[in-house]
Amino acid sequence: MKWDRNTQLLALAVVSGLGVIVYLYRNQLGVIVADQAEKYWPLPASGEPYRSIIQSAATDYGVPFDLIARDLYQESRFNPNAHNASGADGIAQLIPRFYPGVNTRDPSQAIPAQAQSLANYYDRFGTWAEALAAYDWGPGNVDNAQNLYGDNWLANAPTEARKYVGQILTDVQIEPLPVGALT
Repeated sequence: MKWDRNTQLLALAVVSGLGVIVYLYRNQLGVIVADQAEKYWPLPASGEPYRSIIQSAATDYGVPFDLIARDLYQESRFNPNAHNASGADGIAQLIPRFYPGVNTRDPSQAIPAQAQSLANYYDRFGTWAEALAAYDWGPGNVDNAQNLYGDNWLANAPTEARKYVGQILTDVQIEPLPVGALT
């Protein structure tokens, strides 16, 4: 069943007083109790100020709350002012030229942009491991590695990408670790 955005918001509004969250997860309607948002990885204190933004992004884009939170921790340790030498910026370490119109230092803009990217990569590649690798290493690199190495693509990726995927999916166990993931 595919629900349009207005129907999703209506369903959310109807049950919000009951302490549940209605969400669309990869085009399937689901319901969770609000305090069960952290099924796999507990949000550390440094992430608490961003809880509601993460929950909204998870609901809006169908990305597990834990995956968004753990990825933010991996990227910046929840630091909205983080910056690295490659030009990645903000809490989600977005490269501004790839996110025009997004203030990468504003968590209320950066976190939804991150979740939307992860959702798009999941739709494109089919697994969270591939989505995470695309977010970290770039979708073109994932495509190339898959074309060259098939199912063994991650084992032939750079160590940083292998660790990135392995560390996040070890903590957020939503699917098996792919071959080559490093923890």
